[in-house]
Amino acid sequence: MDFTAVIEEERGPWWRAACATGRVAWIVFLVLFHIVTVAYFVPWWVAIRRRVPNTGSVAVIDVFLGWTVIGWIVALAMACRSTGPEL
Repeated sequence: MDFTAVIEEERGPWWRAACATGRVAWIVFLVLFHIVTVAYFVPWWVAIRRRVPNTGSVAVIDVFLGWTVIGWIVALAMACRSTGPEL
């Protein structure tokens, strides 16, 4: 007797739908996770691209306090501040 066929019959079509929904949910989670991770490091990236003198401070604040919205905004503000003239 093939037990997998018996189990499949007991589960029915709702099981296949649930598995497909679970896969879609997992893919959506992974995509959102990557978007949030990239957005988390935007202040650091802005500081590097703008060659801000306090890039290290922006990185530390972003990594350790970026999970709070206030810390992320502070890091972004530090990264966007005006820089002095290049010599």
